Amino acid sequence: MEIRGIVDNSILSHLEEIDVLPKQTLILCDIEGAEFDILNTKVLNDLRGAKIIVELHDRVMNAGVALRNALIERLPDGARYRILRSGESLSYNGIEDLERLSDNDRALVLSDGRKVFGEWMVIDYP
Repeated sequence: MEIRGIVDNSILSHLEEIDVLPKQTLILCDIEGAEFDILNTKVLNDLRGAKIIVELHDRVMNAGVALRNALIERLPDGARYRILRSGESLSYNGIEDLERLSDNDRALVLSDGRKVFGEWMVIDYP
């Protein structure tokens, strides 16, 4: 992993400097709502071919679903996307320490404390 600074319209040149090709790249993007600004048309086109996993924060922002729809519309031709939603609890089966806890304590251990369940957009190319 290499951290090079902020992501902006010059992302492709930063990747080229370290010989990283988008088609060989997995990008994890969790930037607390800034994904709707940073992932503009130029950046998305420059990253064409990369697999991008973006944690979506639109449901906790004023513009809501309009932000998500605008991001989807900016995806380059040929890109496909799917939305992953958390919803299933993590399994504690076979983890003896968790099996011994009460339901309430186990729920606290397995929770990540979110006010709303998480959603992630996975962008890739067939």
